[in-house]
Amino acid sequence: IFFKPSGSGDEESLRSMAKKLSLIFPARVTAMSKTGAMVYEKVTTIMLKGFEGTFMMLIIASMLVFTSLIGLIEERKRDLKTLAVLGAPPSTLSSLILMESLILGFISSLIGWMTSPLVAVAAYWFTRLAGGASLEVHGLYVPTMDSAFVAVLVGLLTTLVSGAVPASRVQKLSLMGRAKKKVISSEDLRIEGDT
Repeated sequence: IFFKPSGSGDEESLRSMAKKLSLIFPARVTAMSKTGAMVYEKVTTIMLKGFEGTFMMLIIASMLVFTSLIGLIEERKRDLKTLAVLGAPPSTLSSLILMESLILGFISSLIGWMTSPLVAVAAYWFTRLAGGASLEVHGLYVPTMDSAFVAVLVGLLTTLVSGAVPASRVQKLSLMGRAKKKVISSEDLRIEGDT
């Protein structure tokens, strides 16, 4: 969008109008004057600062959930086989393990979301008292509902992904407790007596 003033007194009002338009619309606004041109543009930057650390923490959390679910399956192996013999389908046993992992992810995400500001302040004061390099804390972080949604979503996805393998192992475990079905062909049948 280009603007050119018609008189000498309009130059300052034209620049303020160009600046306002550039903030409202996602466009580059150029205000022409006798001395030159002024370009206004709104720039939005989204940064994922610390993504590498967050990614590593998610991998560690996934491995912890995975190992705890494998341990849970090993502890409950006899119970799971009993359920399978009593007629529980493998999909039910698998969904039971997945549901336990989702509940674990939901509760731990909410606890982490609520305690993260306290942990940040405690880390700041601990490093300050210990004489180490001081961490940058820009005011007290107040958790919002948006951050709660993101925390719960990431927690649920992490536990769902890490619980998929143990859930598939439970399906195999439940099939081991069942008697195998034998398919009888016509060659295996013997006819006795007169028909």
